[in-house]
Amino acid sequence: MKAIVLEQPKTCRLVLDYPEPRITDGDEVLIKVHTCGLCATDLKMYKGHYSGNLPVVPGHEFMGEVVAVGERVRNIKVGNRVVADPNESCSACNECRGARSTFCKDMAAYGVFSDGGFAEYAKAHEKGLYVVPDSVPSKVAAFVEPISCALHGIEQAQIRSGDNVVIIGAGTMGQLLLQIARNTGAAKLIHIDRIAWKLNISRQYGAIDVVNSAEVDPIEAVMSLTGGKGADVVIEAVGHPSVLEQAMALVGKGGTIVQFGFPPEGEKAQIETFAILQKELRIVGSWINPYTYDRALQMLDSGVLKVEHLITHILPLEDYEKGVQLVEQQPDGFMKVVVEVGK
Repeated sequence: MKAIVLEQPKTCRLVLDYPEPRITDGDEVLIKVHTCGLCATDLKMYKGHYSGNLPVVPGHEFMGEVVAVGERVRNIKVGNRVVADPNESCSACNECRGARSTFCKDMAAYGVFSDGGFAEYAKAHEKGLYVVPDSVPSKVAAFVEPISCALHGIEQAQIRSGDNVVIIGAGTMGQLLLQIARNTGAAKLIHIDRIAWKLNISRQYGAIDVVNSAEVDPIEAVMSLTGGKGADVVIEAVGHPSVLEQAMALVGKGGTIVQFGFPPEGEKAQIETFAILQKELRIVGSWINPYTYDRALQMLDSGVLKVEHLITHILPLEDYEKGVQLVEQQPDGFMKVVVEVGK
């Protein structure tokens, strides 16, 4: 089969005769991949900023059609359109048994530690599969994984009705966070970015106020918009240490900062620790997507979340590296790449 193989950082190739995955466990399912989203994690894998198990077939935002099932599979049928939660926990370690599957020591992590969706076929365990309703197009279904992560981020934020909420970063994930936060009862939703056309999308999909940090001081702007109080919740959706430092200045007393953006491993921010004490701040991380996959799919199916406007590029599998370059270069008008693998 055709597959993209990331052999080492900055070295990937299209392999035309990559071995097709085979069901070796009675609980496994073989999927003919239709679409797979390309995101910043794939870029970080490509650049070597996030460690995986190389060589590997990348791709963790995939959907497709079931073509074979193991003898113990009960809830998934051949012909089902499915999405796979790539963060497949073991259900047996202490973390999983303590309802902390995010920290499973034996996480499968398709596309990172085991082969993922940038191939004609992929294999997954039944317990991580969800049937996609006919109402959800294949290219839209590729968003279930990022939506599930955004849902967890909003849950970590613990937004209360009437809160002032700031989201820094208006890329794909920032836009998903914005739409989900819109339904929390926040009094103000302030979106910060340096790119005007992205902020125009934010206005259309839930932002009450937008701040172009290329034109105005975002700290002064947020303080003005909140009557000098600062934000009750700040969500960092960029993945750069300097943005966490900015979040410290934007958040008000008793506020919460959510580190949602994915910084390179090992990078450090400089923050004033006394401010954490004096403001009684709550700083939390948001790591992947525990127990949110089914709800993410339901949000897409119901139409509560709109994502088609975020798909700016649809590429064939052969253009995977072009997609990676788009994610890295962020040209004008770019938001999200979906790779069409097959039909």
